[in-house]
Amino acid sequence: MILVGRDESFRIDTFEYRLLREIEYRQTLIRQYSGQNEIWEQQRPAVPNEPITAPQLKQKPRNSKLIEGKDATFQVQVISNPPPKLYWFKNGQKICSSQRYRINYENGIASLRIIDVQPEDAGYYTLFAENNLGHVVCSAHLVIEASETTQAKYTSVKRKDISEYEALDEDGYEESNKSMKPHFYKIPANIEVTEGKMARFDCRVGGRPPPDVSWYINGRKLVDDHNYKLIVNEGGVHSLMIKVVSREDAGTITCIAKNRNG
Repeated sequence: MILVGRDESFRIDTFEYRLLREIEYRQTLIRQYSGQNEIWEQQRPAVPNEPITAPQLKQKPRNSKLIEGKDATFQVQVISNPPPKLYWFKNGQKICSSQRYRINYENGIASLRIIDVQPEDAGYYTLFAENNLGHVVCSAHLVIEASETTQAKYTSVKRKDISEYEALDEDGYEESNKSMKPHFYKIPANIEVTEGKMARFDCRVGGRPPPDVSWYINGRKLVDDHNYKLIVNEGGVHSLMIKVVSREDAGTITCIAKNRNG
């Protein structure tokens, strides 16, 4: 067995389900960094003369696609009395207020602002809101477009099976900064392959004009030959097929997309 990589993809649907259904799992996550004394995690008194209600989602956060260096903001309209306790997560890890993460709740709007987003900020952002009557959860996906040549290994995978996504543009993202530079909608998955077997890696990339795509193994550029097949399909889907995997193929597979804009 040669190690090419492990599939460590984060499943947002599973995370949301466990937050809602598994009390012990939820409490373990919520107690993370409990010493931070986050004001939004404290139970506040009910608003007088208003109906007592469990949290209700009136507006969910939108998926967002930004160029690195910009600020990202997620907003959720949550109606609740008493006001809800709020917990934000990124890829299943709890977020606390800091100079980069600005958390707020005002007039029924819960917001998370991320200052100066970087490629590592790409991922799924989840809000969990609760009071003593119930709880709700919702998530949005953030994609970061690199300011220089985009590489697949720094770009987050776009999931297509999340029912909460809104069709804001043809790819399901709110584009705050339209760009013609290459951008990845799907990156190759990490896999383990037995020596002598076949391996295939797929990516989907967009850009105008359509970018040229190159594949590398451990920094070595690949050319189409009897063992390495470079395949271009419709819809911006590019594939690398290794017909017979050898030990020399173990390591990092990199996909680089370029056009005249980046």
